[in-house]
Amino acid sequence: DERERLVADLGDKPLMILRNHGTLGLGATAGDCFRAMFTLEQACKVQIHALTAGRDKVLIAPKAAQEVVHEQTRRGVGGALPWPGLLRRLNRLSPGYDA
Repeated sequence: DERERLVADLGDKPLMILRNHGTLGLGATAGDCFRAMFTLEQACKVQIHALTAGRDKVLIAPKAAQEVVHEQTRRGVGGALPWPGLLRRLNRLSPGYDA
């Protein structure tokens, strides 16, 4: 079944880019999921902008630097920091959205 295959492909990762279907995100809370999806979208935008300069001009960080960034982001605050502020903004801009 396709659902089981997606779960197996996702493994222990919180995000997946689905070919021709967008993205899939998981999180312990809605805030964690939102933060991860927002970060993925921003990273994709940066990559697209960088690639417009040509692949030969894009620098790839050394593996050690990539591992440090991964460790820092893996143990971060998740959605705990931005989520309450985003909900306040949503309540202010669209009162009654949750009715």
